[in-house]
Amino acid sequence: MRRKHVLAIGGRNSTVDKLEKLGLRFSMVQIPGWVDERQYASAERYAVLDYEDLGELLALCRAWHRID
Repeated sequence: MRRKHVLAIGGRNSTVDKLEKLGLRFSMVQIPGWVDERQYASAERYAVLDYEDLGELLALCRAWHRID
């Protein structure tokens, strides 16, 4: 059985710590000013975009969902 997979919209490294502690796979969407190498390396998928643009965010999430 596959581990649960969650989507993190924004967050800091403390968010990554919590997700890893729970043993969850995660994908992350981050704004340009908060991009972090650890987040990128830890996430199954990682995108940098302005997540206040709901059309762009939904398109990305739907695409990720289709391939998962």
